[in-house]
Amino acid sequence: MTTSTPPGGMPTETGLPRAVRRYGPLAGIVLVVAVIALLVARMPSSGTTSTATGGTGAGGGSAQVDDSSRPLSWSEAKQKGMPATFGPGCDQDPNSKNVGRIAIPSAFAAECYAQRPSAGASGPGVTADKVTIVLYQPAPDPLIDQIFAAIGANDSAESILATYKGYFEIYQKYYETYGRTIELVPFKGTGTAADDLAARADAATIAETIKPFAVLGGPLLAAGFGDELSKMGIIQIDLASSKSTDYFQERAPYNYNVLQAPDQLSGVVAEYLAKRLKGKPATYAGDPELQNKERKFGLIYLSIPGANAEELRDKFNAQLKAAGVDVPVQVGSVDPTSSAAQQIARLKQEGVTSVLFSGDPLSPKNFTAEATNQNYFPEWIVTGTALVDSTTFARTYDPQQWKHAFGISQLFARGKPDANWSYFLYRWYHGGDPPAKNAAQIIFPNPSVLFSGIMAAGPKLTAETFRDGLFAGKPIGGGKTVPQASFGNQGFFEKPDYTVIDDTVEVWFDPEATGPDERGQMGQGMYRYVDGGQRYLPGKWPAGDPKVFVQEGAVSIYETVPPEDAPPDYPSPSSPSPDN
Repeated sequence: MTTSTPPGGMPTETGLPRAVRRYGPLAGIVLVVAVIALLVARMPSSGTTSTATGGTGAGGGSAQVDDSSRPLSWSEAKQKGMPATFGPGCDQDPNSKNVGRIAIPSAFAAECYAQRPSAGASGPGVTADKVTIVLYQPAPDPLIDQIFAAIGANDSAESILATYKGYFEIYQKYYETYGRTIELVPFKGTGTAADDLAARADAATIAETIKPFAVLGGPLLAAGFGDELSKMGIIQIDLASSKSTDYFQERAPYNYNVLQAPDQLSGVVAEYLAKRLKGKPATYAGDPELQNKERKFGLIYLSIPGANAEELRDKFNAQLKAAGVDVPVQVGSVDPTSSAAQQIARLKQEGVTSVLFSGDPLSPKNFTAEATNQNYFPEWIVTGTALVDSTTFARTYDPQQWKHAFGISQLFARGKPDANWSYFLYRWYHGGDPPAKNAAQIIFPNPSVLFSGIMAAGPKLTAETFRDGLFAGKPIGGGKTVPQASFGNQGFFEKPDYTVIDDTVEVWFDPEATGPDERGQMGQGMYRYVDGGQRYLPGKWPAGDPKVFVQEGAVSIYETVPPEDAPPDYPSPSSPSPDN
């Protein structure tokens, strides 16, 4: 059977660590991920705590609280006047604007939780003194290898594992883990991204031989991997996938993503089309004749045998209908390296003025080249899928076409690659760059969400308490360089949310702009973020013409992080003491 995927649901969406291995250089995705430390709640303005002498992660000091079977946050202890011991990993300076939060230089540092004794073994991979985590290392895959070659990612599996361990060391020291050490065990996958049988077999092997609490990453197109893990009571944390909202609900509380679920993002695409584009002339098309015509939308989607995406495409069409948007021309592409002549010819013949693309980051190179070959210059609508909205890949597309590209992105206004959160935190603690210099930017998030969930779960660590801890966090972020992030029932989506990113931003591609891409490679052509990166929650996109292809207020890259997004300043553990 051949199935298709709507915006946000491309089977080639990044999944960690496969994405780490292949897409790793994309710092824009890194920052997206950084927002996953979601457990920041409103901090009280006054109060005192007792300070333990041992390390927070090591469980140093004894808890001085009642009911040690549940977590106790800084804000709850202050609000209720409960005596509690917080470790040195917690900022307890009453004069600090970050008091009550983990004392690391990150705008996303989680709220502190009191030290309490371990509640002992409580589920798969959890003993009184250890939590076992698996890092999935993908097998070679032809499509992913092409993506790898396109962007020149060259981090080895060894350097990626070493970088993961470097971040684990940081979080182990500063985050409360209730006396447990978090152990990372690598596992090499046996199948390609879409091999569901191999994925299920790998999941079974992991469950039977390693018996972990959670797995980081997995095969991109094989939903059976997470499904099989959930049956065995094991959590999977991924960067992105083609899993629908219903998939997460049906397998709760075992599956989590950083980027929005495909049907969450496609709902935003439908809203954007309805409020900003439908019923208006295709002003930004490259062909003057198309510019004067009312927009007629067409969709190019990836359609591959065996991809579990029919539900997603049906849902997208239902969302379009509910928004009053018609996308009458929809054409599929089976292989990103195959000829695009037939699809482009049909779009042109049908008089499509505005092409929505939902697919892998390789395909637009062929589609845009073919469009130019056929003298067809429409608008290209960016739908936020699979790194198509990254400067790194956009530079590989025909600039005659992509200078007419605009739309929405889950990514956000960037700073310089060498100053991103992942590099900054790693250097602050270790005194040097991470071994996986490219992949570090998207390795960074998984440890953030993992340790935040473990800490908020409390001494009794189970999949349920992990979920409850993440769901208890208030939404954070929402700035121009910081997406809003949350889990649970926050009112942004119809069902409990098992993904992190809530908001999106309007972007357009400027072929004349010069600067570094997400890897730090200098070049010409960059995405610009409208209004400096202003972001909108679902349902909150303003009506009116897009503010694209306007230099004023548009940012391609921030030279310095906006003050409101700057991380707190803490002495570096790797720097000599001023007293020495």
